[in-house]
Formats: sequence, C-alpha cells, structure tokens
Amino acid sequence: MKKILILNLVPNTIGDSILMTPMFTTIKKNYPDSFLAATADRLTRDLWLNNKEIDKTILVKELETIGNHNAGKLKKAYAYFRMFFRLIRQIRAERFDACFIAYPNFFLMPLIPYLAGIKTKVGYTYKGSYLAFLLTKKTPSMLLFDDCYDRHIVYSFMDLLKAAGLSYSESDIVPRILVSEKELSAARKKLKKFKRLISVHALSKIVSKNWPKEKFRELLPILAKKYNATILLFGSKGEFGYNEEIKGSSEQIVNLCGQCSIRETAALIKLSDLFIGNDSGLGHIASSVGTNTISLFGSTDPVQAKPIGPGKVIVIFKNNRKNLFHYYKTGRIELDIESMNSITVRDVLAAVKTFLG
Repeated sequence: MKKILILNLVPNTIGDSILMTPMFTTIKKNYPDSFLAATADRLTRDLWLNNKEIDKTILVKELETIGNHNAGKLKKAYAYFRMFFRLIRQIRAERFDACFIAYPNFFLMPLIPYLAGIKTKVGYTYKGSYLAFLLTKKTPSMLLFDDCYDRHIVYSFMDLLKAAGLSYSESDIVPRILVSEKELSAARKKLKKFKRLISVHALSKIVSKNWPKEKFRELLPILAKKYNATILLFGSKGEFGYNEEIKGSSEQIVNLCGQCSIRETAALIKLSDLFIGNDSGLGHIASSVGTNTISLFGSTDPVQAKPIGPGKVIVIFKNNRKNLFHYYKTGRIELDIESMNSITVRDVLAAVKTFLG
C-alpha cells in the first residue's frame, strides 16, 4: 500500500477523533513509506494538528452543516449530496491504493471508495450495511450496536487494520494529541501566575452524563483551598452561564467557556496537574496529552469509552452495565441520572487525593 486514505465523516466529535489516532501509528508502523491521508471536519483537523503520521488532511466542509443541530433537513440533505459527489471526484484524483472506512455513520460510505476507483476497500458489516458487498475486506462493527461488549471502542478501529492484514501491539493502542512548545508557551501567557492548575469540564450535551452542578459547586472551592489551585472551567460559549453558577465568587476559579480554541484548550489541559470531568471529549483530550484524569461515568460504559491515553485515569462509575442503554432504547433517563447523582463529592475527593496527595 503506497497511498492510504482513512475515510472519516463523523462531524463534531472529539472522543472518536482521538481514538482513531492509533490507526495512524499502526499504518505507518506497517507501511513506513506510505502516504497517509484522512478526511475530517475542522474540529478533527485541528485535533490532529502536529501529528506527523498524517501526510494530508482532507477538509470536508459539508460536515459543519451536517453536524449543525439547527440546520434544516433539506439543508442537511443537500450537504450530504454535495459532499458525496465532491469527495468521489477529489479522492479519485488522489489515486489512493487503499481506503479504511473508520466509522460507518453514513450508509452510502462504501460507494465513495468504490466509485473513486480504490482497489482495497476496508470497512464494517452491521445490520443494514447493504453496500458491504462493495468492500474487499470487512469486519463486524461494534460501533452501532447497543450490546455491552467487553472491549474498548478503540479496538473496533484496530479491527479494520487487522482485517487488512496489518499487525499491531498493545503499546500501539495509545491515543495521543500532540501539543507544541509554542502552544504551551502561548497558554502560559494566557494565565496569571499559578502554583497548581486543575482543569474541569462540567457540562455535557447529554443530560444523563452530567454530574449535578451543585456538587461541582461544592467540590471546586474545596480543591482550590486544599491544593492552593487555580481551577479552569472549560466548555463552549453556550456553557458559560452554567459554569458561572458553578464558579460563584471565587477568584481561584476561572471560567474559560467560549474563550479558547480546541488547540488552546488542549495546551491548557496539558499544563494542568489534573483534569476532572463527565464522560466527554475533553476527558479524552486530557488523557491523550498526558494529564492525569478523573472521569465521571453514568450513562455510558467505561469499559468501552473511558480515556486511554498516556495520562493515568481514574473512572468513577456507579451504574449497572445492564442499564446503560436504557436511555437509548426507551427514552427514559431516570436510571442514568440516578447513577450520576449517586457519585458523591467525597468519591471525587478520594480520587483527587490519589493524584495530588
């Protein structure tokens, strides 16, 4: 394989984009002289910045519309249509030898490498994968099923490579986000003098993933005082008000919601002594840049989805794995919310003590 493409059409995702990075390491380990390209939206492209294993990132602008919850159905349908035919033309011009379909979120995805004339097409089979016959190599997908598999999602990506005959070791399966010294220097200038930094992400778009803000409001002043720490609150612009309620009047707690790019966020988290947050993409960033991480899980399975980067991770999880997909199957979230509520401030402080003493 001389020219290899990773076809990724997932919009606005941090965790999955990070968990794909071991694919780059493994491909380059097996084919060190290969040219590796990957499709991505702007967010994923920025996350993969500084990764020297990717020779080219193909920006898919239409994913911004597809991933926009406020965009109408007609507008999204047009974006899919435009993306489909534009990608076929662009990929065909690149003359790739092989294509790995990294995430089967678009049922027409096998058609893209097929019509682009790529010889080796590797992807997943799953219920409803009617175009899987177009693939030359395939593997069953665990990404679109509700079953409680006892494997981390990262292995689903590695299964693609295994189906194509590539070998890997466990040491290769370490997601990493690379932050440059220039980015770290800029991040230091963004803050006043500090002795110790603790980064926090308190709000997820999925209600059942959220630890109650009252508990964050109780926890953070304790951490600031006990460890003489500056607490950094991260999130989108829309999360600013929520985090202001958590912050209160403390000068040691800084609300940075909506004020940092994804690269600036990664740099500040890397400078931190600890990251605390619900199951979210920022937890994966923290672990992947090497920062020790405390992840609070409720409605998702830590066996499948916990951060697994070089940073050490403590998962606090009090749910029953059999209940995990209750929300998705019935639309009721009482069990999941109850499991997050059952995590106490004392539980989190005990985990913090493990890392900070």
